[in-house]
Amino acid sequence: MISPFPLQEAQLDDPREKILLPPTDPNAEVQEIPGYKLVYVGGACPRNYRVYKADSMIGVIFQHITHWSNGVDSLRYAEPIDAAVGLVVHQGNFARLNSDINAAFFCEHL
Repeated sequence: MISPFPLQEAQLDDPREKILLPPTDPNAEVQEIPGYKLVYVGGACPRNYRVYKADSMIGVIFQHITHWSNGVDSLRYAEPIDAAVGLVVHQGNFARLNSDINAAFFCEHL
């Protein structure tokens, strides 16, 4: 019978699939930069990394041949730390926007 799934059985049996490994796993490919841990997910160009601050994943950054990017803005960063910090800044702006929207909604319905 022809399987509709492209993965072969041997691929499904590998318990060390890097895409799901936490930064604490000894089989994970981890890069540490000040304040962050980057865990390699996959890809060749760009290489994809999950970004952790402390024990929380904050997003994904991408290593291109000439630069790094984070997918939340259109900037090209020279260093991975700058792309990771860009994630944090973006999250802070989003949190402030949500807070402002919630406050406006609450005041409107008093």
